[in-house]
Amino acid sequence: MQVQEERSLSRFVRELMASRRMTIHEIRTNATADITESYISGIVKGSSCNPSVRKLVALASGLGVDPIELFRVAAGLTGERECTQPFQPPDAASLISTMRRIVSDEKLLDIMGEALLLETDDRQAALDLLRNLNTARLEQSKTAGSS
Repeated sequence: MQVQEERSLSRFVRELMASRRMTIHEIRTNATADITESYISGIVKGSSCNPSVRKLVALASGLGVDPIELFRVAAGLTGERECTQPFQPPDAASLISTMRRIVSDEKLLDIMGEALLLETDDRQAALDLLRNLNTARLEQSKTAGSS
């Protein structure tokens, strides 16, 4: 069971990195706690066994995700979403990192401007569309890589 969980964490991190076009160096730079690039690389490759809570928190901050989400993935609980938990806003460091990326890219600024004009009900549809585009791109790159 442990090996399967590690592969799930590895896959989750790789897919998140690909969808956000992040490098291991960027994750390390964004991390609010101590984690090395070689340790992150080990997680990505699936060779780092049993990451500590501290390392998972550091990795989550570097990726800009909620640590709870990363813990759930590491524990193999990715299929079980709890709707009872309220939305947790990102920590300041990951929010600043995201804002820097947005303001440095004209297209991302345009996307955010349009998103702000959407009605509340339409935001979920836009988010689903973006996620589907990223998923399709990931599947396409996997298919191209295995050929």
